[in-house]
Amino acid sequence: MTKSKHTKPNLSIESEKESTIPVIENNWFQKIFFGSLIIMLGILWISGYDSGVGSDEMDMNIYGKANIAYYSSGFKDTSFLHPDHKDGVVLPTTLPYYGSGFEYFATGLTSIVQDEYEYNTRHALNQFIAILALLFTGLIAAKISDYKAAIISIWLLFLTPIFSGLAIFDTKDIPFLSAYVASIYFAILFFKELAKPSIKTIIGLAFSLWFLLSIRIGGILMFGFIGLYAFAEYRKNKDAQQNLKTWLPRLLGSMTIAFVFMILLWPFVLQNPIENIIKTLNVVKDFPQKILVAFDGEYIDSLSLPKNYLPKMMSVSIPIAISITLILGFVAACFNWKKITYKNEMMLLLLSGLVPAVYAVYSNMPLYNSWRHLLFIYPSMVLFCTVGFCIFLQSIHKPMLQIGVIALLLMGLAKPIIWCVQNSPYQYTYYNELTDEYEGAYFDFDTDYWQITTKEAIDWLMKNENMESFKDTQIIATNAFTFSNYYLKKRYPMAKVKCEMLGEKSSFGAQGTYRIFNNLFLEPQYLENCFPSPFSIHTVNIGAMPITYVAKDSANYTYKAYVAFQSADFKAADSLYDLYLAQIKYDGSAKNLTPLMGIIAYTKYATDQYEEALELAQKTLVPYPSDYMTNLTLGAVYIAAREYKKAMYYLRVAQEIKPNEAAPKAYMDVIPK
Repeated sequence: MTKSKHTKPNLSIESEKESTIPVIENNWFQKIFFGSLIIMLGILWISGYDSGVGSDEMDMNIYGKANIAYYSSGFKDTSFLHPDHKDGVVLPTTLPYYGSGFEYFATGLTSIVQDEYEYNTRHALNQFIAILALLFTGLIAAKISDYKAAIISIWLLFLTPIFSGLAIFDTKDIPFLSAYVASIYFAILFFKELAKPSIKTIIGLAFSLWFLLSIRIGGILMFGFIGLYAFAEYRKNKDAQQNLKTWLPRLLGSMTIAFVFMILLWPFVLQNPIENIIKTLNVVKDFPQKILVAFDGEYIDSLSLPKNYLPKMMSVSIPIAISITLILGFVAACFNWKKITYKNEMMLLLLSGLVPAVYAVYSNMPLYNSWRHLLFIYPSMVLFCTVGFCIFLQSIHKPMLQIGVIALLLMGLAKPIIWCVQNSPYQYTYYNELTDEYEGAYFDFDTDYWQITTKEAIDWLMKNENMESFKDTQIIATNAFTFSNYYLKKRYPMAKVKCEMLGEKSSFGAQGTYRIFNNLFLEPQYLENCFPSPFSIHTVNIGAMPITYVAKDSANYTYKAYVAFQSADFKAADSLYDLYLAQIKYDGSAKNLTPLMGIIAYTKYATDQYEEALELAQKTLVPYPSDYMTNLTLGAVYIAAREYKKAMYYLRVAQEIKPNEAAPKAYMDVIPK
């Protein structure tokens, strides 16, 4: 009996251990999940502190304040229709077609903390919202799978550089993404509480849908996805059929509240709700803003991108290890579809991830700046594939093999993680091995399209050139004018500096000694031969490639020559341009062969140096066939040589490039009929 009594408690303990192991494991994975989120927030707040600012965010900040002014003025201030920076920069006319949901919270927070610079506070809020996106992503995974899937999904998302990079400062795409995945989470939670959805769930769904619409009207798609999900639940779920009168009014109420608040808190829409909602939807469908996009080594109009743009940009910017994991998970989910318990939830993820992507590809929707406009579909894709990946792992019965698969994934991620750490906070520019890594992508795709590196360049210039010590005003030419002008005034208020807005190719017209130029919108051949400038004294690199440079040209022969050229003093201009060519040690090669050479060639022509003009113009025409001055020069030189057929050809090209210029027609008129 003693032995029996002794044995029985042992059997009971053993049995109790077996029953509690899954709970203990789940608790541990839950702790790891929330611990991961805290670590991620710390990483973003530390790496993203005092990062640069894109002009798009500055535009939205001004626009958001104009919207707030509309309400604070008692609906009298309508500057939101035509907001500006009050520094000569006109904001895009498309701004009223965006909401200001994020801006309201950001403006309120900066007022509370009294952050005069604003953008560190805005970015800290944005980074927190990115973590909320990860939170909701993980909670969805936990609902339809378990906390193992939650941990895997959030790390796959966080270790995708375009997500974690844009999480630092992209205050439009990241809040939209967060609201998108939050809407999915609360929709799933709503149907988990089907008998009587809680007030918290109803408010969470309404708020998420409002926040989604308050950033982009395109968020209305989520209403359709939730409607399809509700229909699927109704068809297959007896509880949904029995409790229809309970849940349907609450669901429609949440959607209605979101829509009403969208109208009330969007001044442009509030002016004429029906008309302006339709107008906004049409603008989103056929976005009128044309932007040059670097794609496969060419610059293409954003309204004319090939259909492979989206899949190609995703394939080259997501780490290969993550892409393989997602593909493996997708295949596993499809092959094991019958084993999946939450089919409706998986279909919701599939639809919300694929439909916008398919629509974007086949409708020729304007895209630019990589695939940031469709980044919001990525959590849905990651979630669907993570569930499949976990099924795949479970099919491997040996624990050591499971660990081996995870180890391979981590090994594959080691290189991109190291790259991101080394190049923070510019990790959003990451490209994988399919492009020969960053050095290959540099010439084929957009890199720092937000010009975030400009801040680092400004800080270097102000410190190393001791700019605050100058008594006379120093002019800094830049192609990142909006941010540079703002940042210099806020961060260096005592410095006598003034910004001049110029494109990099027009830097010869810079009045001052200093220039700060980013590589945005520069063709591969130009980047290879002319970037950075021969006057560069510092470059901000990503990887080993120059992205933004600081230049110093104390002599400034090009500006002086340009002034003389504009005054038709071609002899003085020619002498000054000769000094410039000697200064850069121009040897006739493609190196430093900029469009300025077309102007120099014309100066040679105007001073009767026809052979020199012809040689320089012909060389310049090779990399810049659409350069106006080069074609005009060739037309003029060939007239002088009496080769009228050639002259007419180049003059017509010049006329097509600049139809409002009178010079091509004037030269054509002197050609004998």
